[in-house]
Amino acid sequence: SDLSTFLTGCSDALQDGKAVVDRYYEVSGMGMENLAGRGYRMEVDVESMGMVKKSETIIGRCFNQAVVEKGARGDVKIVLNGESGWILTAVEEVQPIPRWLVARMHQQNDILCFAGWSTDIFDFTRLGTGQQDRGKYDVVQITVKNGKQNTAEGYVMDGYILYFDRETGLLAYFMGLYQSKWVIERYENCGAIIYPSIVKVYRNEKEISTIRIRSFEIDYPVTDEMFARPE
Repeated sequence: SDLSTFLTGCSDALQDGKAVVDRYYEVSGMGMENLAGRGYRMEVDVESMGMVKKSETIIGRCFNQAVVEKGARGDVKIVLNGESGWILTAVEEVQPIPRWLVARMHQQNDILCFAGWSTDIFDFTRLGTGQQDRGKYDVVQITVKNGKQNTAEGYVMDGYILYFDRETGLLAYFMGLYQSKWVIERYENCGAIIYPSIVKVYRNEKEISTIRIRSFEIDYPVTDEMFARPE
């Protein structure tokens, strides 16, 4: 019947979408199985509108713990620990971060948000292939599974469309809400991991920011105390 054909097509698209993402993880080493629980440290520069330059140092444990120090002297510290988070200001005030915002801040402050998408929470639907800028891509949409909305609360990538380079298997760019587009300009190697070192963000086809990882270290020593509530 038409319905069974439609359902079979949906199932095939989900299997194909997961296969594209699995290939990305295999090529890049950025999957859950490889990175989960490992410590890392990165230094990041963020330019907004080509003018304002901000420096950040991020120390974390893949995938749900991170300490973000903003400013050359670490004027503001953000601590993210699972579903909890706090901001420590220059005047030593500790402010809790709302739960719904913690997941979003995990992604906004950590370029490794391109890794570790849980298949328990997300579906990956292959939409087909595309060709743009002389490249060929596998096109996959990432969506939160039915019944997992609470688990994924705050995840800004729900509904995003991902474009994977068919030749290399790496994520090339993705399209999000509000006419936003994130383009991975460069990948670099750290051991067996291939990570995005330069990402440009566009909105309405205008560049609004550039994220550059100046240094990245995997298996950086971390402790539980690093991610505890600041005193």
